[in-house]
Amino acid sequence: MTEYDKALQELRKVHDWLASINQAAAASLEEGMEETLTIKPVGLPAPLRRLFSSTNRIESCFSRAGDLCRRVTRWRDGNMAQRWAGAVLLEARAASVASRRTVNCRCYLTP
Repeated sequence: MTEYDKALQELRKVHDWLASINQAAAASLEEGMEETLTIKPVGLPAPLRRLFSSTNRIESCFSRAGDLCRRVTRWRDGNMAQRWAGAVLLEARAASVASRRTVNCRCYLTP
């Protein structure tokens, strides 16, 4: 039995336990059960596995975009929206400098 199979088996146990408490929560877990473990079979190192197993970076970027673009009252054209999107992504990247220090991805991603 692989590590993925063990994780799936444990997740099914959690699903069964959750079904006894709340059917809606169990159905939600069942719906995303395979997606929950998609990062497992890839075989990434532990720091990258932690990094990619969460959507926090994406949600943080969307939140930052909302904060920065909230005060814009008139979008003139598509070029303006592209410039703002680029600025927002650069701002979000700068905000994640502290987390990049704890997980240095460059050593894993260079060929």
